[in-house]
Amino acid sequence: MSENPRIDTLAFTANGGSIDDEATLALGRRIRARGLETRVIGDGAIASGGVSLFLAGVRRTVERGAKIGVHSWQHCWGDADGREPGCRQASDHPRDDPGHRLHGDYTEEMLGSRDFYWFAIEASPSHAIHWMSDEEIERYGLSTDGLRDERSSHPFGAAFDDERASVGPAQ
Repeated sequence: MSENPRIDTLAFTANGGSIDDEATLALGRRIRARGLETRVIGDGAIASGGVSLFLAGVRRTVERGAKIGVHSWQHCWGDADGREPGCRQASDHPRDDPGHRLHGDYTEEMLGSRDFYWFAIEASPSHAIHWMSDEEIERYGLSTDGLRDERSSHPFGAAFDDERASVGPAQ
């Protein structure tokens, strides 16, 4: 961002999850502080941590046909701490559990409420993806302008089109 200060919009084409949630959310906060807009192109697909970054836009545009995928997080433990190994989904934790703070606080900061956070963790377990419907995208205010009919092009050619087609249909 410092090398390209005139950038005002981040276009999301195919953005999946993150391997470091804290770093992803810190980057999202930098995007918001910088006043950048975000856009998911009509042929694009974002999921998991990619959705978290998208939410950071001060103005968020979702082009009709874009795919937005959400799921729960999970907490796993192993024998090292003296307990039997296992995992719990976010939805298995009470709503006042501190485990909800990281993503819940971020979602509230970006969207003004935690409604989308609770939806996402109930929509799908951590090992799967729920592809949001247009109605869900609008209900949770992911696009500040509603769904847009314009379609931005992408410079990635047939390989991108094939990868996007393999993601699966929005529901």
